[in-house]
Amino acid sequence: MADGGAGARARAEIDLRAVLKEAGLAALVALGLAVFMVGLRATDVPGGLALEQRWIWVGIAVGVVFTGRAVLAVRRRARRPAAARGAP
Repeated sequence: MADGGAGARARAEIDLRAVLKEAGLAALVALGLAVFMVGLRATDVPGGLALEQRWIWVGIAVGVVFTGRAVLAVRRRARRPAAARGAP
């Protein structure tokens, strides 16, 4: 039971700014890739091709990448020993 406080302190020492920066960068890369791969679809129409826009799918993909990367970053930082985080 005495270890419950140590777990709470470890969770409190996670650098939220670094987590958000890492997740935001991953989401930005996902946005750059998803715009053309997912966001635009060539459809066959009479007389040629047309581009169908699927921005909702792009938003969902970017949101999933941001959330997933943030969760991974928090878990990685929570498992790191205190000495590696720079604590005395």
